[in-house]
This record gives sequence, C-alpha cells and structure tokens, in this order.
Amino acid sequence: MIKEIFGNNLKKYRNSKEFTQEYLAELLDVSTTQIYKMESGKSFASAEMIEKITSLFGIPPYKFFMTESDLETESEDFQECARYIKSRIDQLFTKDIIK
Repeated sequence: MIKEIFGNNLKKYRNSKEFTQEYLAELLDVSTTQIYKMESGKSFASAEMIEKITSLFGIPPYKFFMTESDLETESEDFQECARYIKSRIDQLFTKDIIK
C-alpha cells in the first residue's frame, strides 16, 4: 500500500511539473524503468532517492506518503487553525483599541 501511495504522489508531482518519466530519470540519474516501477508501486525508492526526489520537487517528504483524503484533512486542519489564529488576533486588536 505505501509503495502505491508513494508512486501515485510521485506521478502526480511529476505531472504537475510537466516532467516526462525520461526527464525525471535523467535528473535523478536513474533509468526510466526505475521511475516507471516507483510510480506503479512495483519498487520503492531508497531513503537517499526519496531525499533527492523531495528536494527536486521542493515538497516535504511526508507529503509523498499521504493519500488525497489525508491531504484534504491536512488542508481542513490548516484552515481551521488559520481561522482560530485570525480570531485571536482580531480579539487582541479589539482589546487594544478599546483600552
């Protein structure tokens, strides 16, 4: 399961950059077959390869191991946190203005 999640995310992020498998393979100094196998969940990247991939895409490693529903929940949690922070800031400014 984890290999498939990683592979799906690798493909998603590769496509978002409009990279071909061939181009990504060249950037990572691996074969196109290796990229195909990682994306299809047939093989898994080493820790060093994961580091290279996440650095290349500028995406934290943990996001490569999250499903779409995990990412949606993370986004909802972030939005809830942002709303709370905004309300606290608004309260602080209101108190300062009233004083």
